[in-house]
Amino acid sequence: MTAMDRRDALSNIIMASAATLFIGSCADDHAIEFLTDGKLLLDESHQAYVAVISETLLPVKALSPHIPAAGEFIVRMLNECHRQEDVRRFTLGFDQYKLLMKESRSKITNENADRAISVIESSLAAAEPQEELIYFIDRIKSLSLKNLETSEYYLTEKYNYNQIPPPYEACASA
Repeated sequence: MTAMDRRDALSNIIMASAATLFIGSCADDHAIEFLTDGKLLLDESHQAYVAVISETLLPVKALSPHIPAAGEFIVRMLNECHRQEDVRRFTLGFDQYKLLMKESRSKITNENADRAISVIESSLAAAEPQEELIYFIDRIKSLSLKNLETSEYYLTEKYNYNQIPPPYEACASA
C-alpha cells in the first residue's frame, strides 16, 4: 500500500466513524457471536449499523430512494460469495471497528460533538488499524458499490444499457 492509499483508507475510515459514532444500539454485542458454520447471521440492529457505515462510505440515498439499503445485501454477498475465512475476517474487523467507536465515544461529550472527527482520527492513528479492520472497511466499500451497480435504479436510469445489440457490420472500414 502506498502512502496515498493509506491516506485514502484513513479518510474513509474517519468518514464512516464520524457517521456511526453515536449509534450505540449494537455496541454491546460482538459480531463474532453471530458467526455460525461460516455464515454471518446478523440481527436487524447490526444490519442497520452496517447499512449506516455503507451509506457513509458511499452516499446513495441522495441519488434515489429506490436504491435498497446495503446492510442486507452486504451480509448476503458475504455469506454466498466469500470464503468462510473471509467472512470470519470481516466479522473480526466489524468487532474491531465497533470497539474503536466505543472507545472514541467515551472521549466525546454531547456538547462537544464538533471534536468527534479529531478524536476519531487520533484514535485511529494511535490504534494502528489491524488487517481485519482494513479488510472490513474495504469489503463494506466494495460491496456497497456492488449494491448500487446491481440496483434496478442504476441499471435502468444511469447505466447506458441497450437490450438490443447494434447491427453487425462484417466488412466495416477502419
